[in-house]
Amino acid sequence: MDANDLRIGNLVYLPSKTFYTVDILYKNYSMLKYWNPIEITNELLLKTDSEFEIKLTEQGVCFFGNLYYGIKYIHQLQNLYFALVQRELNFIL
Repeated sequence: MDANDLRIGNLVYLPSKTFYTVDILYKNYSMLKYWNPIEITNELLLKTDSEFEIKLTEQGVCFFGNLYYGIKYIHQLQNLYFALVQRELNFIL
């Protein structure tokens, strides 16, 4: 995972097997070695607060019924969603 890909509010996985919401971007990103990306699953997609349907398909993640993006991780989905909708994508865990 690249530190430049992260934003405050992104979900990552900690070694303790817990989800963690990034609340600060460390200047030296020393914490990055403890953070792991979370793979997108249909189960997690059901826990979003999105007003749009987001599906995981063989072509990738699908938005708005016909836009496909080849992304693999939740933090990438959150960043893409923000870029497209100008609103945070949160997960109710």
